[in-house]
Amino acid sequence: MPLRTTVIMSMPALLLAVQLVACGAIDGDTPARNPLAERAASAAASAPATVPAASPTPPPTPPIGSATPPPASLAEAATARAIELLAEWLGVPQTQFAVVSAEAVVWPDACLGLAQPIACTQVVTPGFRVRLRDALGAAHTVHTDANGSRIRWAGEASASGIVTAIDLGARRFTVATTGRSLELRIAPGTSWIQSDTPATLVGRSVTLAYDPAPAAAGPPSAAWVVLDPP
Repeated sequence: MPLRTTVIMSMPALLLAVQLVACGAIDGDTPARNPLAERAASAAASAPATVPAASPTPPPTPPIGSATPPPASLAEAATARAIELLAEWLGVPQTQFAVVSAEAVVWPDACLGLAQPIACTQVVTPGFRVRLRDALGAAHTVHTDANGSRIRWAGEASASGIVTAIDLGARRFTVATTGRSLELRIAPGTSWIQSDTPATLVGRSVTLAYDPAPAAAGPPSAAWVVLDPP
């Protein structure tokens, strides 16, 4: 006759075994504990919620027609845009320019105060006069509105005369002014105002602005050229 082994458990021990089985403590499928993960999860649960810092409210931009100069805090963005565009207009890297000044002004018209012989809407326009200097020491001035969305290349000097020659291949043109002949460079950003093409200007009277340059840099760069009325 086979022998039978009988395990006799006391009532407290039996109750403890039942509780352990019910809790899964002696279940062979229970995953191993990871104290590091548990600690990280506990710390994350108890960490205070992070509230993002509020962004500073940008200063209001004075609208066109306002006689109030723009706040100085807007000068940085307008200056950066001025450098970006002037580099394109002159065809040189932005790193060639150093900021001399950025002056808050109120332009007398929608042309941003440029002395061009053309009609402009006579409405005051807040903005900046940005003065720059290139690597060769030449000065450049750019006029902007308050937020830098409208920017004009002003030119450091002006002249009037008759166009005597234009060489589009060499990107040069010559103007006969009082007492001298002025050769100018056609820069990528030179504006030709009231003229369909520069080639039609030979023999015509013009008013223009340009940025003088050191002799080693070649001819001055024309900022804008306006065809005078007949």
